[in-house]
Amino acid sequence: MTVTNNREGLSPSTVLVHRESPAVEYVEVDGETVVYDCAGNAIHLLDQIGTLLWTLLDGTASLRATSADLAAAFGRPPDEVLDDVMRFATEMEAVDLVERVG
Repeated sequence: MTVTNNREGLSPSTVLVHRESPAVEYVEVDGETVVYDCAGNAIHLLDQIGTLLWTLLDGTASLRATSADLAAAFGRPPDEVLDDVMRFATEMEAVDLVERVG
């Protein structure tokens, strides 16, 4: 898997993966995730939907494909889900918790 650090805006075809670093640790507690970035000395709290998205950002599917799967599973409009996934992915990239694959 090739990871890139291109900082141009994300597109629906972007594939993301959690940043593998000893400085980033995460744990799921009661369906929510706590992510600790030791290097940035920051804690990020993910609710249940954020935790699901965090889990799905595993480097195997584009943001569009992830959105389509979620839309089908939850019976939501694909464009609405894509907007939410793009927003989440952009936030995770902005704080360096994910990296682009490709």
